[in-house]
Amino acid sequence: MKMTQEEFQKTILKELKGLREDIGDLKDGQKQLTIRVGALEKGQRELTSKVDTLEKGQKELTKKVDIMDKKIDVIYDETAYLTEFREKATKDIKNNKADNEVLKEMVIKHEIEIKALERKIG
Repeated sequence: MKMTQEEFQKTILKELKGLREDIGDLKDGQKQLTIRVGALEKGQRELTSKVDTLEKGQKELTKKVDIMDKKIDVIYDETAYLTEFREKATKDIKNNKADNEVLKEMVIKHEIEIKALERKIG
């Protein structure tokens, strides 16, 4: 079956029309992709901004933790000093108690001796 020139031209025109519609669809699709890429780029900028904010916050937290570490070191040193002071104070108190007992015994002995002397004199 042979096609006439007119049928051939109609077929070609029909195909060209289909190609134009396809090209139009491709252009519309490209516009939609461009819009979506723009939205993705905007989202990426927002995420980058949020990451920058998080990094800044992390640096601030790190500084605060460093300050707290220094304060904790001071607390440990002070606690060690206070522990040593308490141990020395406890030892001194025990020694003072022992000395007081000796002094009590001496006072009692002297009281007895004074009473004995008063009886002899008196």
